[in-house]
Amino acid sequence: MLKKILHIKNVGLFKDATCTSPAFNKVTLIYAENGRGKSTLASILRSCATNDTASISSRKTVDSDNAPEIKLFFDNGTSRPQPTFDGITWSCSYPDILVFDTEFINKNVYSGTEIAPNHRQGLLEFALALGEDAVQLKQKVENETQKASERGKEITIVERELNQYRGEMTLVKFADLESDPNVDEKINSLEKRFTTAKNRENLQRKASPELLREPQFNLEAFFKILSTTLEDIEKNAEETVSLHIAKHSDTHFENWLSQGQAFGSENNCPYCGQAIKNSDLIMAYKTHFNQAYKDIKFQVANLSLNIERRLSDAVVQELFVTVEKNQSIANEWTEHINIDSQKSNFDRDQLLCNFGEIRDLFNKLAQAKQQNPLESIGSDAENYQAISLWDKILFAVNTYNQSIRTSIDEIAVFKANLAGENIQQIQQEIEQLKRIKVRQEQNVCDLIQKWNDAKEAKKLHEIQKANARSSLDSLMTTTLEKYQIEINKLLEKFSALFQIEALRSDHVGGLPRSNYYLKVKDRDVMLSSDSAPSFSTALSEGDKRTLAFAFFMARLEDDPNLNKKIVVVDDPVCSLDLNRRNTTKTLLRNIGRKSAQLIVLGHDAYFLRDLRDDLKDRNVNISAQLLKINRVQNNYSNFSEFDIDGECASDYYKNYKSLDNFINNGQSVDVRTVARAIRPLLEGYLHRRFPGYVERRKLFGQIIGDVNVAPSTNPLSYLKPLVTELHEINDYAGKFHHDTNAAADTVHISDGELRSYAIRALNVIHKGTLNNDR
Repeated sequence: MLKKILHIKNVGLFKDATCTSPAFNKVTLIYAENGRGKSTLASILRSCATNDTASISSRKTVDSDNAPEIKLFFDNGTSRPQPTFDGITWSCSYPDILVFDTEFINKNVYSGTEIAPNHRQGLLEFALALGEDAVQLKQKVENETQKASERGKEITIVERELNQYRGEMTLVKFADLESDPNVDEKINSLEKRFTTAKNRENLQRKASPELLREPQFNLEAFFKILSTTLEDIEKNAEETVSLHIAKHSDTHFENWLSQGQAFGSENNCPYCGQAIKNSDLIMAYKTHFNQAYKDIKFQVANLSLNIERRLSDAVVQELFVTVEKNQSIANEWTEHINIDSQKSNFDRDQLLCNFGEIRDLFNKLAQAKQQNPLESIGSDAENYQAISLWDKILFAVNTYNQSIRTSIDEIAVFKANLAGENIQQIQQEIEQLKRIKVRQEQNVCDLIQKWNDAKEAKKLHEIQKANARSSLDSLMTTTLEKYQIEINKLLEKFSALFQIEALRSDHVGGLPRSNYYLKVKDRDVMLSSDSAPSFSTALSEGDKRTLAFAFFMARLEDDPNLNKKIVVVDDPVCSLDLNRRNTTKTLLRNIGRKSAQLIVLGHDAYFLRDLRDDLKDRNVNISAQLLKINRVQNNYSNFSEFDIDGECASDYYKNYKSLDNFINNGQSVDVRTVARAIRPLLEGYLHRRFPGYVERRKLFGQIIGDVNVAPSTNPLSYLKPLVTELHEINDYAGKFHHDTNAAADTVHISDGELRSYAIRALNVIHKGTLNNDR
């Protein structure tokens, strides 16, 4: 039994806390406001039982640089050492401590609104801790699971080493490869084929020579422009003008007419002044010399531009660039195709000469035409010369292209022949042979043997695990069926509208865990939040905590060693409905009677008071020790004795006791506190004497005012004989309250006067009237 907390240092709000006096009893009730250290104390006691140091380290006092220190004293009646925590570990554990708190719920039942696999595992471990057989079988399952896991890790390590040898093969296929005495010869042969195929594959991407683009020049159109004369322009205008010109014998008359057109006005002749607006002859003049002449002049002017664009050095240079490019490509193909003669088949100097001659000839003819646009230019000899030069140019280009086309065709045939070799297949054959060779290396053979041995060992452990699990499953089924019955009995006592169904175990995830579902108003409610309704939505917070508490209490009720256990319960009525408080008290009272020790932590002083009274009565006859975790300097926490009756007393009772002690017992009290108690005491008295007739928030003076105007049918009218007395008491007591006197804190208090008014106030309460006959 825990007797004393010698000290708790640097854990949560316990900066330097002790609880050496009074000592803990068989039942110890500890009151504390929320956030004052109840959960921390519960966690410390669990840590002492499980040797879990992380829960203490995580609660280290925030503003302290020192490590946590804990020293507890147990009255165990033996030489068993006392547990101490030095900031790193416990000197010894005390496994007979069972703790119900939020941490128990989070580990074994649910967290927030979810029930996770770890909760189910925790609940099963908690339930099975009742029997040694279950513990041993569970340990057997865990041991074999651990050994199988270790062999699995060994297998993984060996497989990781073998992965560098197996290539793309599966490990099983690699391990089954048989040796081949000719493996090296086969590998060399395939590698030669692979190199050839790989080079040919690169050749597929090589470029082929290009044909030269034939130079473009329309000789026919060129000479047509050169041969164009005045007679070729506008047939109708020519006939009209010719008839008119025929009347004049002067050969220069035509030029004279053309020049005269530039000086004519729109309507009158420039020579005679007569009107010419409607003259057909004049219209013919305009048609011929204005538009047609301009067109031929434009064509003639563009002859030089066309010659430069079609026959310039840039055109020749483009041909030479293509030839040079083809020669470079040919050099890359010389290893496979003989095309070295291409360059000699193309006479660059001759082509330049031919281009230069025809360009000079055409420029001379174009200049002559530009000087005489209406005359025919170019002789038959010049025409023949141009055709001859142009044919030489085209012949040189076509002759070269014919040679290149032969090479292009040969390259195409060569590339087509490359398609017959399958590089991937050759690679796979080489890789297969290499794996066969590697498989026979001694270090690989050793790894394969180690791998097979580890697999056999793992298989053996899994068989032993399965056998132990089968036995454990049978035992778990029996245990959990009984556990379910006990839980549902407790839920009935709590008036819960749900039960648990099909409490069983499974091995989903590898380790054993519990599984169950809820029955709520004849509806099946699954634990998973994916279903609807589910645990997270079907139960209130009070129901969920009730379920967790039932799990805990059912475990204790069936514990044959409960008389050796210290049971710690933190906030047993937290989130519980009022109608479940009495059942909780009954359960705790029974645990207090059967266990070695019961420690209850709570923030509900009234529940703790009622539990104390239950333990004292009903033939239990257990005196509970009452302690409090209170606030000390710098907002830290420490332990002290606890006046639970005073804590639970109503304000009315406290005010009454203040006046009564002051009048009758001569106790040393704060007179100002007594003075301020008079008015609220009388207000409370009147609220209790006239329920429903005195509004809850009304002050004493307002109540007196209501009495003055109360009709005889109103029970307040019975107070009218007391109105004067009440006014006088209120006038005196009101001086000590800020709502009626801003300087209430400075009013002088006479001890005798205060005693007189205190007596008068108690007389009102005790007698209720000034007239004995009323």
